[in-house]
Amino acid sequence: MQLDINNERTLFVKGFDRSHNKDDIKSALIEHFAPCGEITRVYVPYACTTGASIGYAFIDISNDNGKALTLDGSYMGDRKLKVVKGTLRPEFNCYVGYPNCPHYLRYINDMVNKSFRERHRGRLRRLTQDLQDPSGRV
Repeated sequence: MQLDINNERTLFVKGFDRSHNKDDIKSALIEHFAPCGEITRVYVPYACTTGASIGYAFIDISNDNGKALTLDGSYMGDRKLKVVKGTLRPEFNCYVGYPNCPHYLRYINDMVNKSFRERHRGRLRRLTQDLQDPSGRV
């Protein structure tokens, strides 16, 4: 995931119940912050070895995040949230040092494959046709 550490609309949130899976945490955060504006991204980092949430999230809100900052100290379930601006947080680099993480490697592989397919779409289509019919006839 490409993170923009200079995005003024990014919030750093911690304090939520991290015993839930990543999708449930994302849904709960979206529901909690929805009254503050359009949520454009929720990123919940997870531990590579376990797949469990590390305990914080980054949320991008399309408009001014001032209203969202007022949720600092609010409760989501029975947990008190800490909500601050997320710019230049050291947590943005949470996967540095995880070069052998299978989740990270799968993500990188998917991104490289996607980029390759987008760059070479036309050539791959022609190559596939040529391999199916070496004479060039379709």
